[in-house]
Amino acid sequence: MKCKVNPFKCRHDFTDYYGEGLGGCGTPYCYGPTEGHCRKCGYYVMRCACGSCNGFDTVPDHVRQKLDQRERQRRAK
Repeated sequence: MKCKVNPFKCRHDFTDYYGEGLGGCGTPYCYGPTEGHCRKCGYYVMRCACGSCNGFDTVPDHVRQKLDQRERQRRAK
């Protein structure tokens, strides 16, 4: 996820969307981030136990990974 600062500083009201098992963050004591979607600001909020993957984005992580992969393939050509 491309981490962004919380643009609205809102108290998040999460929907039933829940992303889990998004891969490890690289630290040995952390199992990876979880992701939720806020009703108020519309951002996807990613949180990690160690804090290294905390961030906000306008699209969910699995979509962001596909977009990044397509961009890398386009640049490689």
